[in-house]
Amino acid sequence: MAKLSVRYYLYMIRGDEIIRDMEGEEFESLAEAVDAAQQSLRDMAAEHLTQATRMTMKAIEIYDETGRHQTSVEAVTAIAACLPPWS
Repeated sequence: MAKLSVRYYLYMIRGDEIIRDMEGEEFESLAEAVDAAQQSLRDMAAEHLTQATRMTMKAIEIYDETGRHQTSVEAVTAIAACLPPWS
């Protein structure tokens, strides 16, 4: 039996600017959309590190098909999750 997909919209928050996702993307769950947002933020951070530039993206906010805010993924949290624990 095929799983149902839900369209989520990932809005990027850069400073006070909101970059709206007008097309959205289909995910099987909100957790899958969160994983995609975390990976996007990590990829952006890696790109900024290799270019020695400052990352200004603060978060990705996830909205459902009705326009209702579901959750936010903070850049610092997404990046910290893949670092070793600090002693």
